[in-house]
Amino acid sequence: MIILLLLLLPVTLFSSPFYIAINGSDNNSGTIQNPFATLNGALINIQNLRSEGKLKGNVEIKIQSGEYRLTNPVMITNDLWDGKDTLFIRGDEKDMPILKGSIQLDSFKEISENLWAVNIPEASLFGSNNIHQLFINGERATRARTPNDGEMFLTGDVEENIFDSTNVINNGLALQRLSLTDKQLEALKPAIGDFPNVIISVNHAWDRTRQYIRNVNFDNPAIHVINEPMHSWNKLDKSSQFFFENSKAFLDNPGEWFLDLHGTLFYIPYENEKINNTIAEIAVVNQLLLINGDENKQLKNIYFENISFQHTRHLFPQSGESPNQAAAIHSASIELNYATNIKFDKCEISNVSNHAIWFKKGTNHSTLSKSYLHD
Repeated sequence: MIILLLLLLPVTLFSSPFYIAINGSDNNSGTIQNPFATLNGALINIQNLRSEGKLKGNVEIKIQSGEYRLTNPVMITNDLWDGKDTLFIRGDEKDMPILKGSIQLDSFKEISENLWAVNIPEASLFGSNNIHQLFINGERATRARTPNDGEMFLTGDVEENIFDSTNVINNGLALQRLSLTDKQLEALKPAIGDFPNVIISVNHAWDRTRQYIRNVNFDNPAIHVINEPMHSWNKLDKSSQFFFENSKAFLDNPGEWFLDLHGTLFYIPYENEKINNTIAEIAVVNQLLLINGDENKQLKNIYFENISFQHTRHLFPQSGESPNQAAAIHSASIELNYATNIKFDKCEISNVSNHAIWFKKGTNHSTLSKSYLHD
């Protein structure tokens, strides 16, 4: 009877596991002795084997511990996985592997007792204005701002003039004038040299507006921004609070950083940080994992376990960011479209600059469980 019961138990069949390791190569065979280097490379090789009839049944990919830097999102489509069986993608249980959308910078050099700097050659590639997220020893750093983190200025009077249809460039937008106190103007004055890249970030009525400052009036203290017209439910008014951001003049507090237009990044260290063991990383990838089926065929049967997904960037548009609640206009670091039976178990998503995960269009019967999402 015992033997009969054992025979009746369902058995999950695997092909020989394929391995990914930091020292691997996508030209390898994927064995533990000759592992692949990337998840995309492993998927391409596995699909080639399946299309040639050399590999059948469920497939397991084991990602060994380490940091895997991404220059583009991992993209899984029906061309890479047919869904006839189940694909298991598992990280090392003892030391979770990390898929990172960032690059590590060179070591800082000490400029003065409380100021470090590093040149970023990649700034010319990505553009200084496209580098908005810096991580120091795994923690998100604060871009130079005033007042400092945890404090805000109170908004004064706000006036608005809506552009008419004859203004082709700004049609449908409004010129908004925010009056400043003398103290607020004095805080902004030293940043004039960094215009037009200085930003005002305003919290108002469950919304947030972030815009480049277009003009400063020194005689009658005020700034001007171009923004979506205000609505009755989210007006900029005296109940709003704001801070200025992105000028070297605001760099005055431990944990703050500023990147100039020449590609030099300045950072004020905390007292307990040592220059020789400080790791600085900038996010360069917008998304980490895209799982995309299509309307006619859902992508299905993929199981992720014990994998950490870290670091994405959010590009600040030249037009700024008009009011929006819950960051609804942003993408997600992990995004699923037209997918079914996709499982994430015991994973981590951290220090990302958009939504963590989005079970999006045409996706069902998919779950995230026992996972840690944090910043």
